[in-house]
Amino acid sequence: AGNRRWLQSIWSVFTFVSDITALLQESVSSVMVEVYPHLFTSLVQICLESRYRTIYGLVCSLLHKDWLHAGYNFTSPPSAEFTLFLHCVRQMTLWYPTGFEFSESLLVFLHSNCHASRYGDFLGATERERAELEVTNRTLRLWTYEFERGSGWRRFSNPRYSPQGPQVLLPRARMAPETILPWPRMFLKHRAVDRRREEMEERARTAATK
Repeated sequence: AGNRRWLQSIWSVFTFVSDITALLQESVSSVMVEVYPHLFTSLVQICLESRYRTIYGLVCSLLHKDWLHAGYNFTSPPSAEFTLFLHCVRQMTLWYPTGFEFSESLLVFLHSNCHASRYGDFLGATERERAELEVTNRTLRLWTYEFERGSGWRRFSNPRYSPQGPQVLLPRARMAPETILPWPRMFLKHRAVDRRREEMEERARTAATK
């Protein structure tokens, strides 16, 4: 039941995103989003502008502009909004398999690091907080460590990507109910982690009683 409600939420998100994308494509100057603003504005921009479907556009532009600099707090108790965003993007990569430069692995990586991260990008809710924490000087930066120095391009690239694809994506055209799919690589991964943690705690309790 919980999984079905989650998939229904994704359906609802795409219905709204499709409506906003269509309005803006028809030259409506602006649309006000009051609920889950980070989620909806990010998805609409991905639909409207192909640059946000690249690795650099997602990690260095959209993530920073519409989440970090817009006040989303990754260090607070985990919110479903960012998880929902990543699942929606993953769903779009299934609908448009050649339309995204990055693979599912990048989305899983971002989710794994956003709440308990080795990277300072996700610390603090504002630029002032990040300055007080001296994030730039005292922590690793995701883009620098993973892409400028590391193997991020190879690990997270989509080999089927074609930059010659459509400029605007309209999710409603692909939104048959049966195409909204679970994300086993994300959610089963966390279940496995939970099971391992429970097993370790059980072993510790057993050892303590001996």
